[in-house]
Amino acid sequence: PGTEQFLKELKKKLQNPFLIGFGIKSRQDVEFYSQYAAGVIVGSAFIKFLENSDESKIVQNIKRFVQELRGY
Repeated sequence: PGTEQFLKELKKKLQNPFLIGFGIKSRQDVEFYSQYAAGVIVGSAFIKFLENSDESKIVQNIKRFVQELRGY
C-alpha cells in the first residue's frame, strides 16, 4: 500500500514521464507499475533468464521472455 501511494504522488508531482526498474520480473509487475510509470525496465530478471537459457535457442527464448512480460 505504501508503494502504491508513493507512486500516485510521484506521478502527480513529476512533469516528465518516468520509468520504474526495481524488482520487475513478471507480467503482474509490468501491469502494476505501468499504471503509474511510462514504462518499466527489466534488468536482473533478464540477466538470470539469459544465464539459464539454452544458447542454441537464445533468440527464440528472448522473444518468448518479452512476450510473456507483455502478455502476448
